[in-house]
Amino acid sequence: MSRPLSDAEAEPVAALEALRPALALPYARALPGARAAVLTRLWRALAHEPLPWIVGRERAEDALVLRLADGRRLHGPPSDPYASDGRVTEVRLDGTAHDRPAALMAALGVPHGAGFAAELDAGTASLALSRADQDGSGSPAPGGIGAGTPPVPVWAWEQRVVDGHPFHPGCRSRPGFSVAEQLAYGPEHRPVVRLGLAAVADCEVTGEWPAWLRDGGRVLIPVHPWQRAHVLDPGLPVTEGPSARPLMSLRTLALPDGGPHVKTSLSARLTSSVRDISPYSVRTAATVSTLVAEVADRTDGLLHVTRTLGAVTTGSPALA
Repeated sequence: MSRPLSDAEAEPVAALEALRPALALPYARALPGARAAVLTRLWRALAHEPLPWIVGRERAEDALVLRLADGRRLHGPPSDPYASDGRVTEVRLDGTAHDRPAALMAALGVPHGAGFAAELDAGTASLALSRADQDGSGSPAPGGIGAGTPPVPVWAWEQRVVDGHPFHPGCRSRPGFSVAEQLAYGPEHRPVVRLGLAAVADCEVTGEWPAWLRDGGRVLIPVHPWQRAHVLDPGLPVTEGPSARPLMSLRTLALPDGGPHVKTSLSARLTSSVRDISPYSVRTAATVSTLVAEVADRTDGLLHVTRTLGAVTTGSPALA
């Protein structure tokens, strides 16, 4: 008999019944694999990171034992700090088996563990949702392109990266995003997003800001719809902008017809970073872009750089 879903795992089930009923079964099928994927990343971190409540590590040929400061022992398979493959389906804490990363973190009872456990639980559900929307089997869609097929646009390649960060336990952590918003904005769900345009008169610009993003003496700043709904002042005048396709970082989007990519402020923490844009990074954008491009030019074509064409800030990371 299968164990009941956690609250975080159950939330997409209810939402999918209203939003995408066809994904409900693939989501359920994807949950075990998503738990293992997050547990694999968590176990790698426990095995190698310098954590104060892990006082010893004993390696054997087919096992790794972590000695905790309170005397307990955590048993799992050997771990390679650099490998992004492998699949950990279970670890044992003093003989008790854990196959769910959130439950393991809660059982460890370490400082800040409860909050991290809740985040792991939500991230596991989000990863299962991402995997469910691929080929219908609950597994990521194959990444290969057959010989003779037409060229695939950059945005299509980036949307094939389903599992997020290969090492971070919060590989699909998206706190603040509802299930509906993940479906609407997550690149792995292949949406088309309508950007907003905020007209700003007082701002700082570096590089070449395109003419189509100007309105007389005002600069038009592309705005992510999540940012518009949750962060920006509702009184800020924002008009409807172009449609775009989200790329791997979620807040960067590809404009249609092969146009430039647009990086928007997104004041939400994804994985472990808040994806807004600091005024300092806008001021240095052109200089850093030129420097990296010059380095790439010395590699005889081995490295290519997507250059920053223009950047703008209102002095706030929330609108840049």
